[in-house]
Amino acid sequence: MAHLVFRHRFDITAKDAQLTEPSGLALAKRSPGYWTVRDNAKRIYRLDAAGRVAHTIKTPKKDLGGIATMPAGQLMAAREDPPQILVFDLA
Repeated sequence: MAHLVFRHRFDITAKDAQLTEPSGLALAKRSPGYWTVRDNAKRIYRLDAAGRVAHTIKTPKKDLGGIATMPAGQLMAAREDPPQILVFDLA
């Protein structure tokens, strides 16, 4: 059985404080950092390696509860209500 060992923590910081309760985390492939979502916002957030919000992308839907990156560089987000998987191309 595998055991987890805690290594490090960094705080997620946003100047506008809109990124409360982030849901999901995915490694950004094109630049150092991570992608995350928030369920009550129509946004996808890119965090830099220190946890600062580096960029936000508006989405047509809200209630996003998880995020993943696809091999071709697209983002997939899980929507809670109604249950859907949304696929986004990064322009």
